[in-house]
Amino acid sequence: MPVTPTKRRSTLIATIATALLSLVAFVLIDQAQVMGFRQAERSRIADHLGLIRARLESQINQTLHLTRALNAYVAVHPQLSRDQFNAICAQILADARIIRNIGLSRGYVLTYVYPPGNNRAVIGLDFRNVPEQLPGVQKTLEEGQSILVGPLQLIQGGNGLVARTPVYASNVNAYGHK
Repeated sequence: MPVTPTKRRSTLIATIATALLSLVAFVLIDQAQVMGFRQAERSRIADHLGLIRARLESQINQTLHLTRALNAYVAVHPQLSRDQFNAICAQILADARIIRNIGLSRGYVLTYVYPPGNNRAVIGLDFRNVPEQLPGVQKTLEEGQSILVGPLQLIQGGNGLVARTPVYASNVNAYGHK
């Protein structure tokens, strides 16, 4: 039995339709898989970033707790000497991997910095003359609690986060302010 042109055309249309439907199904399945892979990757990245955030928060909190020892000592001994300051800071830095240096200001003027080395240049610095850092100092004094600011361009060079904690002695409002 000979194949008629109409039958041939019907077979060709059916074959093309089947191929197109298969192609559309393949594309849809592929897109679904790609979306699934992307979602899995986003989830993996979010989990990883959450872990990094938790570690960073832990390091920052640990660091703030270490600096509270200095805060307590200065509050009880407001006239501490440079040697006493250096001795306490040496102990704090021995336990804190993320602290580069520690400074102590009386009011707005930086009076002690540890380790002294490259930091000597900032001793005597008046934060009222450093517009980039003044708001953080003022906020600390106004709110009376520790704050973390930055990243900031550090006067000694480089960038960093700065934790500021007000120190209150028994006879003054904030360290250096009567």
